[in-house]
Amino acid sequence: MHVLFLCPHGAAKSVLATALLRDLARRDGIDLTVSNAGTEPDPAINPVALAALARRTLEFSDVPRRVDRGQIAAADIVVSLGCRLEELPATPKRFVDWSDVPDASEDVDGLCEVLSSRLGSLLS
Repeated sequence: MHVLFLCPHGAAKSVLATALLRDLARRDGIDLTVSNAGTEPDPAINPVALAALARRTLEFSDVPRRVDRGQIAAADIVVSLGCRLEELPATPKRFVDWSDVPDASEDVDGLCEVLSSRLGSLLS
């Protein structure tokens, strides 16, 4: 299975969701591909997200990139963290909207808690 997380800048919410789901899959022995992108990507990962990853000892080396048709086509599930379906370059097979999560800059720990509580639903 391939999960693609999207957020507008591809630099915070989708980064955290990707790292958290990769960690969950690794711990549970689940074969899973997880990636992220943005509709208007920033040049680098948000420092708030990097600090949250470091506190959780999670590694992340991907760079923000613009979502393209190929990424959408390759994903079994596309999870939006603030991107509208009509902004995407293609229609996903399955689209999940988690746009109601907290902003990383306002409550990064709350964001991580909400994401962690929802990630299991993607695996069932």
